[in-house]
Amino acid sequence: MQIISELQGKIPPMTELEQQLLKRIAELEKQVTDKDSRIAYLEEQFKLAQQKQFGKSTEGHPAQGDLFNEAEDIADTPVKKLNALRYRLIYHAK
Repeated sequence: MQIISELQGKIPPMTELEQQLLKRIAELEKQVTDKDSRIAYLEEQFKLAQQKQFGKSTEGHPAQGDLFNEAEDIADTPVKKLNALRYRLIYHAK
């Protein structure tokens, strides 16, 4: 306590401008903290929205994945037959 009272006598009192600046610094620090919290909240909401829109769906029909495979198989069949025919014509016609 004695040190504090000694220092108080040596340190000139803050001017009104210095007090206003310290108050303004405190206000700005609070604004930064509030904005950081808001940004974190919005980032979390954005991640949740992306998961909801693009994430794996829990709903659906169990055989739904086979629908696309069937279409690919149908589309590939003529190509496979054509390739096999070409192979036979090229290598077995000699």
